[in-house]
Amino acid sequence: MRSFALLIILFFSVCVNVLATKSNDDGYEQRIKDEKSIFSLDCDGLTNNSLVQCVRIREARKIVEEVPLSFFYATGSTGIGKNKKSWKLLKREFALVVFDEVENAWKVIILDMPADDSKLIIRVRTEEKIPYVVERLTGTSFNKMTFKVTQGEKELLPYATKWLRVPDGVPRNDIKKLEAKAESFVFMRTHAHMDDVELAKRGLIFLTNQVERELKALSFKAVASRTKMGLLVTDFIHKEHMVNLILNEQTDPDQLYGKSYVGFFQNRKHPLLYQVNREVLIDFFANGLDAFRYTCSKANACGQFQFTNRSFINAKGEKIYGTYDVVRNAYKQVDLDPVFRRGVESFGNSLWAAVLLFDLELSSPNLPHWVREILDKEKALALVHCVIGYNGGGGRASNFAKFFKKKIDPFHVAVDKTLFPWKELASSLGKNKVMMPETYGYMLKFWHNYHELFTPIPSIEIFEV
Repeated sequence: MRSFALLIILFFSVCVNVLATKSNDDGYEQRIKDEKSIFSLDCDGLTNNSLVQCVRIREARKIVEEVPLSFFYATGSTGIGKNKKSWKLLKREFALVVFDEVENAWKVIILDMPADDSKLIIRVRTEEKIPYVVERLTGTSFNKMTFKVTQGEKELLPYATKWLRVPDGVPRNDIKKLEAKAESFVFMRTHAHMDDVELAKRGLIFLTNQVERELKALSFKAVASRTKMGLLVTDFIHKEHMVNLILNEQTDPDQLYGKSYVGFFQNRKHPLLYQVNREVLIDFFANGLDAFRYTCSKANACGQFQFTNRSFINAKGEKIYGTYDVVRNAYKQVDLDPVFRRGVESFGNSLWAAVLLFDLELSSPNLPHWVREILDKEKALALVHCVIGYNGGGGRASNFAKFFKKKIDPFHVAVDKTLFPWKELASSLGKNKVMMPETYGYMLKFWHNYHELFTPIPSIEIFEV
């Protein structure tokens, strides 16, 4: 009888755990769905080109949302005679909405590509007397592509795309199930004709507001800082730092300052006067929190904050966790999404993880104690160590701290570009040295944006696309 009672208890406990897990999964999924409904695209108060571009982006999104798409099979054969082999390839349609300035009209072009993104062959399916020619300029994944579209001698301006995202766990030979389960995704990377400083400003406001909202939500979790006793992580990590971090992750320093980074010292401009920064912010303005949601680098760093999750076994047989799981394990009370893909696709979840990683980097025992001690006095310098660790690992952050202390006393010197040991640091770059060149550029971006991004932009008259 007792055994039977224990089995009943065990059965119900398993059911409760299964239901709880299902409930949590539903909550994580719902968070992403909620984020997808958050958009900017507020055109009020804009004038001239800014207003034109804003209205067009908004109209293009409405048009493309109504376009039906499908999967289909392409078939063919290679070789001849006995060597002839037939093949069948699953493909998906996607829609591209363009504006014809000559006719003052919108056009919808249906294209297709293999469902396997690694075989990136794009074909135009929409037939016209004068055919459309669509050239992919940049990007290999669906949220990175930019296009050049022509029809005869006319160039048409792209404003929106719509894709069917191939669903996980559905057999590739069942098109009906694929279409039933597929998620449609509307997105357009900023093209040159959409580039506008006023839209970038709107994007900055939108992004800052969303970051502030998520930081407030995290503050309710009351996560005690590992860095500063008696403080919460949200007491010293602010919205400006996280907006800055997103810009850092989504821009290449070479495009800002050049490979030598000499431009950082000689020709440095306001952050919004760099096209690559504007493009990131306009992406958020045009696409809401979908911007960079599905972006993954070659190193499999994913999402707006480019987290990695490559766990491996080292030579000692120890399991080394990827960055995302390191943060999850260190701050279990926050209940970050246990599924990496879904976790980094959620803006709020990944922002929380990034804030916690900042705190974790600063709390590292390998980082000299003075870094934490100057956090109140010289926050920019303290947080530079975070971004170095974020990009290059804790060892690089520690090396930089030791290097810096030899050159300047951080307690008595107000750090700026004239006193910072830039030249000495630049000569200490490379493998097995203070830091890698990529991390150096990463640090320059953070430093630049920290001091200038949230200050008034110079006169619009000097703005050049």
